[in-house]
Amino acid sequence: KTTVSIINNPIEEPKRNFPLNNSFQSWYDSNELKLISVGTLKKQKNYLLQIKACKQLQDMGIKFKHLIIGDGEERENIKKLINDYDLKESILLAGYQKHPHIYLRHADIFLLTSDYEAFGNVIVEALYAGIKIIARNDNSGAGEILKNGEFGELFYGDNPKNLANLISNTAMQSVSREKMILRAKEYSPQKIVRKYERLLGI
Repeated sequence: KTTVSIINNPIEEPKRNFPLNNSFQSWYDSNELKLISVGTLKKQKNYLLQIKACKQLQDMGIKFKHLIIGDGEERENIKKLINDYDLKESILLAGYQKHPHIYLRHADIFLLTSDYEAFGNVIVEALYAGIKIIARNDNSGAGEILKNGEFGELFYGDNPKNLANLISNTAMQSVSREKMILRAKEYSPQKIVRKYERLLGI
């Protein structure tokens, strides 16, 4: 009988601070709900779902600022939908940023809406930031990282209204920064090395 052991790649806790980009000062300084997402702008990531959910938030009268970090072939489609929904003041496209963790630390909620995703490193980075997390769990490893909802909100499907309601509800909840960071450290190099050592009987 063959036993299969899965050991994820290690993710180091970001410790260095870098200067903030003044281009997004309105997001940093905002007292509104601060949303953030990080990833390549491609169809798989389904950023259009986020834009549609943001339109629902706007219609619900919820004030927010959403920072989208990343670049890719879907940028123009995303930008067009933002313009069509008149969300230019509420959604900022930050492009590629070398150190996304400095932005994550300033956010209230991290969003992941991918149609499918393997092991989401960026979810662990959001855990290290100690912020609230909402992640789509269709065909993804989000449930494993977030321990089936213990460390973040999981959702299924691509209904913008449902996602907007989840964002609204999550915004009202509190989160233990220390608890989130401890979960992230389960994927630290030290912990992953120990798993290999146990597997190899070292």
